[in-house]
Amino acid sequence: MTAFIAVVFGASSQWSCQSVEEATDSDTACPAEQWAVDTSNYYAYRHDCRPYHSTHFTVYSDGSSMEAKRQLADIAEEAFAQLVPEFWVTDIETELQFTDGYTYYIFAEKYVDIVAMGFRNGFYMPAIDSARIPDVFSRDPRGYGYVVKHELTHVFQFTFTDCPTLEDCPEWLEVWFREGQAIVMGGMGEEIRVNTLAELQEWIADPDRVNPISIHRSTDFPDQQEGYYAMFALAYTYLIDPRFGRGHTVGDMRRLFQLMAQGDSFEHAFEAALGLGIQCFHDRFYSWMYEYLRETQRAGVGRRDHSIDLTAFEEPY
Repeated sequence: MTAFIAVVFGASSQWSCQSVEEATDSDTACPAEQWAVDTSNYYAYRHDCRPYHSTHFTVYSDGSSMEAKRQLADIAEEAFAQLVPEFWVTDIETELQFTDGYTYYIFAEKYVDIVAMGFRNGFYMPAIDSARIPDVFSRDPRGYGYVVKHELTHVFQFTFTDCPTLEDCPEWLEVWFREGQAIVMGGMGEEIRVNTLAELQEWIADPDRVNPISIHRSTDFPDQQEGYYAMFALAYTYLIDPRFGRGHTVGDMRRLFQLMAQGDSFEHAFEAALGLGIQCFHDRFYSWMYEYLRETQRAGVGRRDHSIDLTAFEEPY
């Protein structure tokens, strides 16, 4: 799961905590819904009693307008329609556990602290009419849509691995993998990942940075977290690149998820599904990435968009 810091859209992240009760007067009769279960009440926000319903989503908020909720639902429906075939889903009822009357939730944050976090049944993200980040959608529609698809990827990850919450799954998907996959599936792998040998060498030369494959859990991050998501995206891109990387398919990733749903740890499932041990990947990561980027640069593949600021992009949860 992940928490969104607003620098992606150029806004400050230095906000104090504010409860929904402070933000609205009409929400006290409306308790938190599925997200209270997902988050163990960590983000048990109350909503404004005016949810918006679409085919696969119910959008709650602490004060977002109905039109803004509808817009967010439309963006989420588009992301859902893209991810279903991209993850090789053929039956949403059995593979995504959609039953009659069930929808994912989205909590659209208008006043509360800005986070984007994906859970088993839905996700949080800034409302289109967020009071914290004015014009968050209009200033960067593609970036906003990316965050929706990124967080929805996390929802799929929880579903495929049959994991209710992180507390229930102590050996769940490692941070480097789940975030790398969410960036790539979200549609910004090329823009976000490290793309050049110079960027890789700069990373390796920094004594305060650690091997990205050593970030198994959120507690593994060093104090300085800048740049890690770009390396996670590089690692995942290498795993699936059919031309210069290892060429693993969505079927391989679904096999990994299936093994975890059957009770296997990420480490064992990763090796069984991909034929690669985590420790081996860790130990050879820099040499393999050097060779990979050398080949992609020669071929003119991958151009990073440096206008995207990844500083403190997400705070692992």
